[in-house]
Amino acid sequence: MAIIGFVEINDGRDGGTSVSGGRTVRRYTRVFRATTNSPTDNAATIKSYAGAPKIGMVYPWDWAAWCQGIQVVAPHKTVWILTASYSSQREISEDPTADPPQFHWSTQQFQQVYHMDRNGKAIVNSAGDPYDPPIEGDDSRISVTMSRNLAAVPAWIFAYKDAVNSAQFTIDGLGVAAEKAKIQRIDVAPVQTRNDIPFRPFSLTMTFAHTFDARPLDQGFRFKDGAERKAITNDDGSEPIAPVPLDGNGGVLDNPNLNNCVLNTHEIYNRLDFNNLPLF
Repeated sequence: MAIIGFVEINDGRDGGTSVSGGRTVRRYTRVFRATTNSPTDNAATIKSYAGAPKIGMVYPWDWAAWCQGIQVVAPHKTVWILTASYSSQREISEDPTADPPQFHWSTQQFQQVYHMDRNGKAIVNSAGDPYDPPIEGDDSRISVTMSRNLAAVPAWIFAYKDAVNSAQFTIDGLGVAAEKAKIQRIDVAPVQTRNDIPFRPFSLTMTFAHTFDARPLDQGFRFKDGAERKAITNDDGSEPIAPVPLDGNGGVLDNPNLNNCVLNTHEIYNRLDFNNLPLF
């Protein structure tokens, strides 16, 4: 069982240009006729022939277009027609793990408590007290999803889940300062194959924000007195019914208001260097 003839033919060969997503896309079709010496040969035999186009091969007369589809039909028991479709819409390689990464930018919406308005003024009621419950609003964050093919599930996903970048890095041509990006989601799809090469489609989503640290108000029912912690009491000796603002050093804040209250900073996510990720 073997291929005894394989030639490119004119029937069905074409090319064209269109616009997709605001970009000009060039498309081409090449057609080949294969002849075998046995009626038991199948489509796999034709596709695996050394001279046949493979997914990811460049179009011979346009090196910015890649083969993105192969179709094989048999008009006769020993004659096969192979049609190869090419497109410049997306760069791909014969080895799927060599495909360049793809990036998709969007926004993700979160909710957060707002203590200050856009002018930096405390958000309080007409008596000067904070609202209870406090005012919440949208906190839309820019996010990017990077997609590419990997040979296997990467072991580093256990360490990098929910991680914040410890150093500056670059993604899709944009520089990101340290501690401004957080890995939000990691997806690894089931095994697929291209040209008999197995791979795992992989995607990683990260969001960007001014900070990912927790920033609660410094407040409580006790204060520090040297090495001790003592209960806070009102002037009449009674206990306060709400947490009392503190000064950032464990003492009670004098004349507290939302403009002079202290926000504590707590790092709750791992810091890791995103430059070590073999992705971008």
